[in-house]
Amino acid sequence: MPSKVLDDKEIAKYLRSSVLCDCDNPIVKAAAEKIVEATETSKEAAIKIFYYVRDKIPLAFLDPWKTASETLRLGKGSCLTKAILQVALLRSVGIPARFRIMEFKGNNPDEWEGILPKFAVSKMPERWYHYFGEVYVEGKWVMADATFDKALLPDIENWDGDEDIYEIEDEAILSDMGSYVFIEEEAKKLDQLYRKPILWMMNSYRFFWIMNLFMKIQRRKNKPSLYERKSSFSESLADWEIFEKNIKKSGKYYTERTTFHMHRFEKTQSCRMTRQV
Repeated sequence: MPSKVLDDKEIAKYLRSSVLCDCDNPIVKAAAEKIVEATETSKEAAIKIFYYVRDKIPLAFLDPWKTASETLRLGKGSCLTKAILQVALLRSVGIPARFRIMEFKGNNPDEWEGILPKFAVSKMPERWYHYFGEVYVEGKWVMADATFDKALLPDIENWDGDEDIYEIEDEAILSDMGSYVFIEEEAKKLDQLYRKPILWMMNSYRFFWIMNLFMKIQRRKNKPSLYERKSSFSESLADWEIFEKNIKKSGKYYTERTTFHMHRFEKTQSCRMTRQV
C-alpha cells in the first residue's frame, strides 16, 4: 500500500519535539548537523543518521525513560531509546520521522541468537515489543530499524533509504501496532513491564547487567580488533567466569545506578539500583 503524500500541516506534526524526543535540544541539533554535513538530499541525510545511530550507539538494555540528548551523552541505548534518538536527529534537521511498534515472540531463542544467552531469553515474556524509527523521504514512509549495531551482529542488513528494514523475522511478529508521533506513553508502559517479577522477586531491570555483559563479550568475539587489549582471550575468559559466578548469586549484582525519570505531569518516582560487590 503506497504511502500518503503529506501536506505541510502533516509534515509539521512529524517535526515536533516532546519530553523524550527533544529534537530542539542544542546538543541534539549540533550532533545532527555534524552527522549530515556534506549531504545534498534528505535521503542521504536520513541514511547518515541511520548508520550513526545503528553503529555509534551500541545496543544495551537500560531504563526506557531517557531523552534523545541523554542517549547521545550516554553513547548506548535500547531499541526504544535508540529509536527516540534517531527520530530526534531526523526531526532536528527537518526530516519528518515517527515511531513504529511491533509485538513479537519475546521468548523465541531464534530471535535473540548471537545477542542474548538462551537462559535469559527463556525468562522473557512470551509477547515482547520492538520499537524503531520510520522516516519520510521522497514522498513515502520507510521503516529504518537501527537497533542492532554491526559490532554485535556483523551480518546485519544495511539500509539504502528506499526499502523497509526491520530486524524481526516475519514469522515471529505477533502484531503490527502501527506508527506513533510521540512515544512517551509507550515508554511508561515498558517501564511497568520491566518492573514485573520474572524470577522470584527479580524483575527485568535486575537482569540487564547479564544481558549487557553477554553482548559485550559477543562484540569482542565478533571484532576483537576494535578493542586495544594485550590479551583479549584471557579477558574474555575472565568475563565468562565472572558471568557464571554472578548468575548463582540471584541478582545481587547490578550494572549501573539508575534513576527512573517519569513523565513531568506525574508524581516523580525514583528507584535506585545499587551495584553490590
